Amino acid sequence: MMSNIDKRTKVAAAILASLALVLAGCGDGETRNGGRSAKSPAGRPKATASPAAVFADPPVRFDANHVVEIPRESRPDRYTTEYGALPVVIDGRTAVTVVEGALTGVDIITGRQTWQAAPSNEPLSQSNSTRAVVVTLQGRRTALAASMTKIPGQGTTPSGAAIELIGVDLGSGRTVVHDTLPLPRGESSAGNPVKVVGADPTTVVLSWDGGTLVADPATHEVRWVRYGFRALGLDGGVIAGQAGDLLHYRMLGLRAADQRQAWASKEYEVPFFHADSAGPGLYSLYSSTGALDENTTVLYDVKSGTPRKHLELEHSWHCVFDGARTVLCQQDGLDLVALDAGTLDTLWRLPSHGRLSPAVTAFWHGAVYGKTSNGPVVLDARSGKDREVNPGAAPRAVSGYGGLDTDPEGEWRVFPTAR
Repeated sequence: MMSNIDKRTKVAAAILASLALVLAGCGDGETRNGGRSAKSPAGRPKATASPAAVFADPPVRFDANHVVEIPRESRPDRYTTEYGALPVVIDGRTAVTVVEGALTGVDIITGRQTWQAAPSNEPLSQSNSTRAVVVTLQGRRTALAASMTKIPGQGTTPSGAAIELIGVDLGSGRTVVHDTLPLPRGESSAGNPVKVVGADPTTVVLSWDGGTLVADPATHEVRWVRYGFRALGLDGGVIAGQAGDLLHYRMLGLRAADQRQAWASKEYEVPFFHADSAGPGLYSLYSSTGALDENTTVLYDVKSGTPRKHLELEHSWHCVFDGARTVLCQQDGLDLVALDAGTLDTLWRLPSHGRLSPAVTAFWHGAVYGKTSNGPVVLDARSGKDREVNPGAAPRAVSGYGGLDTDPEGEWRVFPTAR
């Protein structure tokens, strides 16, 4: 009989082997890049002359005759994040990557690096698996990313750790946020990559394996820090996150303004427990005793902590939002279920009625991009029907101007949107 550890290993391997469900930004218009330009290194062939940029929302066909390569210096060497996703977000014409804390913008039509914004202090984490998020701050489409850095000591004051938060206006390429947010001295957080969990005009939530920091974007100061709490989502002034250790886990809702508890779940005493973001105002919670008939994934409301959708038993589901109206959940790398983002009613599921379930590579604005044994395919997110059976590519990040994929050698290439 298979042990609990063997089962857990098998499940984890299946999930990580699947291609990622990637939410790659929600920009609708062309981005005007500015700031510092960067030339490709000598010897690199320049991109072939491109036709006028084509925009489609969402794109379903890609031009394989004008592939644009993303420069190596503009992307991380180790680039697989959780669930196999690429650490890149595309907004309009701009692909944003994070390399050792520095944000870089690349025009996906020309392949040229157009701007870069780097931390002021030495990074404590060398992780290159961080992905920026794009939010609207003060009316500007802004790419945000954070990194753990070292604050030098001075005199009798020892060195310490801080999180540097950097934001770049995607319309101009200008750095509009660069805050150094110190962590309490004596707490070790070195080596932990930092994720921007959520942001709104009054709050920025940053999280890492060991804790959560909440900053005020107006004052550029730390509002509060809580160790042992891993934030997952922000909605309506409430931050949902996971607390606990070993076999004792609990989900908490903390008020962003003052850290007061808004709600708390029951305590889970199970060996397998995993919480994750699942779309706007949602988080997913997978818990298991190890027995196949005692596994469950439930979608919960971030603001209230109440359950909203029970998914099927067996293994865990990973859910993402398309930036429009649909949440897509994938189980074990194969089974798919699409939900209405508002009601969470089931729209469709695959495999069913003799149809194959694609390995999903990206999900954006009503289109599901993926591969089957027949090659790349694009599905309609609302009906689940084949929308395009010859798309020309199965991108892993998408905007209206094109889709980004990797070749067998690991090079990053963009397929422009085709008419």
